Amino acid sequence: MDDSEIWELKRILYEDKKVLVVHKQADVDSLACAIALYYTFPSCRIVTPSSANATAKRVAEHYGLDIGIDKKIEQDERIVILDTCSDNQLGDLLPDIMARMKECIVIDHHSPNPKWKPRYYIVDEKRNSCAEVVYDLLEKMDIRVEGKVAESLILGIITDTAHFRFADSYTLRIFADLLDRTGKKMDVILSILELEGEDDYSKKIANLKGAQRLSFRTYKKFVVAQSQVSSFESSVSRALLLLGADVAFVGAQNDLSIRISARANTTLTDKGLHLGNLLREIGEETGNLGGGHAGAAGLNGTGDVEAILNICVEKTIMELKKLFP
Repeated sequence: MDDSEIWELKRILYEDKKVLVVHKQADVDSLACAIALYYTFPSCRIVTPSSANATAKRVAEHYGLDIGIDKKIEQDERIVILDTCSDNQLGDLLPDIMARMKECIVIDHHSPNPKWKPRYYIVDEKRNSCAEVVYDLLEKMDIRVEGKVAESLILGIITDTAHFRFADSYTLRIFADLLDRTGKKMDVILSILELEGEDDYSKKIANLKGAQRLSFRTYKKFVVAQSQVSSFESSVSRALLLLGADVAFVGAQNDLSIRISARANTTLTDKGLHLGNLLREIGEETGNLGGGHAGAAGLNGTGDVEAILNICVEKTIMELKKLFP
């Protein structure tokens, strides 16, 4: 974007009534971006097609914000889509959004959706979190990022980099700058993310069940694991990496609906493995929607989750054979 486009976008964000749309089962990164814009620009509301995950709900409660589960967007609202790249992630909001896509603003760090033609498509696939893209955008607009805005963006960075496991030096520089601007210490920031009570217990049980149910295949020195749980599949996929897997696929099935979370370590992503591309291809082959980053990706849709997990593992082994013949 050139300077004139940046200033025009800034004018729109200040003057228009806005609905900040985060994806289905919103995570902290998507919600953090919405919170940052909510506290920066006037006349905003935050909506999601279907609730948020447990940690994101906790973050919303911390800021005293109500995340609306909406089926309708008002005609006078400018649509701002955050951390979202697929139709499926928009749920029941999709028809309204697609009808008005030409006037939408999309801010993301995933591969662009070729079907979407918004007025502004602000994407940086090199960034490890959407929060970093929002930070860069506000800086280009000469808007001072501080207070709750800085704090919320830190939360997005921490969670989407798996507590800096997938961070690079640029991410860490942004993080240090934001932390300075909050005037807070790290333990205070992390306390916002800590689950309590039933949610924390459920997450621990999901991680343990995921380990209990895992199966794996190996190629040379690499381990590709898969497992199934009923929830917290993203947390479980990260846990399987900590247990020793190089790549982990964790699925959840609810009737015909399925969700798969995938993680890979940096040893493989640095050599060329890209889970986002892999799950996008599998999604196309199975009639579902997949995508994401090299080291963290997901797939949503319908079908037999065990069968699709098997496909994920098989295709990963094939990729490893290409990378390490």
